[in-house]
Amino acid sequence: MSINTIVGQAATGENFYERPKLLNDIWRIIESGSNILLVAPRRVGKTSILFYLSDNPKRGFRPLYLITESVNDENEFFRKLYGHIFELLDGIEKFSQRIKNLVGKNKISEISKSGVKLEDVKLDYYGALIKLFKILDLDGEKLIIMIDEFPETVENIKRDKTETDALRFLQKNRELRHSAIIKEKAQFIYVGSIGLENVVSKMNASSTIDDLHSFGVPPFTEKESRDLILDKILKNSEMQIENEQVRFLLSKIEWLIPFYIQLIMDETYKLYSYEELKKINNEVIERAIDKSIQHKLYFDLWLSRLKTTFKGNEFSFVKSVLNHTSEKDTISSAEIYNYAEGFNITEIYKNIINTLVYDGYINNNDNPKIYHFNSPILKRWWYKYVAN
Repeated sequence: MSINTIVGQAATGENFYERPKLLNDIWRIIESGSNILLVAPRRVGKTSILFYLSDNPKRGFRPLYLITESVNDENEFFRKLYGHIFELLDGIEKFSQRIKNLVGKNKISEISKSGVKLEDVKLDYYGALIKLFKILDLDGEKLIIMIDEFPETVENIKRDKTETDALRFLQKNRELRHSAIIKEKAQFIYVGSIGLENVVSKMNASSTIDDLHSFGVPPFTEKESRDLILDKILKNSEMQIENEQVRFLLSKIEWLIPFYIQLIMDETYKLYSYEELKKINNEVIERAIDKSIQHKLYFDLWLSRLKTTFKGNEFSFVKSVLNHTSEKDTISSAEIYNYAEGFNITEIYKNIINTLVYDGYINNNDNPKIYHFNSPILKRWWYKYVAN
């Protein structure tokens, strides 16, 4: 049998690697009544965690997942949320009749995950959501509303409307969380591929999210990574790999997140299968890494995200910093400041660097004044395809 790899998409069902302590910590926070900001760079597996929580809820909780990445309007966001709640509860037998009653009272003509259509198309969906919760009887259960790509929604509104609109949107979400009616019946988990803290910080709006419990999702440990390879990816496969080669592979990946582990194992299997290899050695793994960085689809996202977020001198600054780091292996705080001075952005460059850290490009964990790429693989790709 071939190996079982999931590259570039969320892992669900048997493909999901459970991290019991992490999952228990999330449930502990939920059970305390807190709303959560799930914090981690892209590709760490945040969406996979949300899917697992949704598929394996604890008693007394009803998870609801929605993604709002393309939403750029406040009313559209609340319309989409309203529609998801209706559809979830309409699919549960003990709530179904209540939902049908609400449909009649509110003159709803259509309900789907894309939203709700009412006879009054000018409806204020934020107000409608409050009214919905006022009359909603959940028999003591709570909705856990998991909103994926929420920071992107904030940025979309800021870009396509105004910063004032984005600030009002954040304030309304805060009011929603603090409503006595809502708190009894729902909690929220916010997730995104960009840091919500950085987004609101640039708007001087940190007070709109200071009530959220920030929970960081760390990379895999070496043991978790090894277990993922041996117990998930290679389970029932004819391809086997020695412990020495597993250690070598993990040392090359360095930043142990599921995406890179899955990607390199996938390329390793292709070499093993196509070339009918008898054994996986270090040379095969090196070749697999070289093959992996040729995947334009997987890696261009790292560059396109920066092009979307930063414009003009800000993007030129980011590109220069990452070009330097990919070529020299590291970049110092002084060198970063020199680039910021050259592009005339000294007042905001620290926020930009914080964004690069949160989004998983670079870190300064070993030395506060020295930054390097999180992933040697991303560094190799950037040096080959962007810096040169």
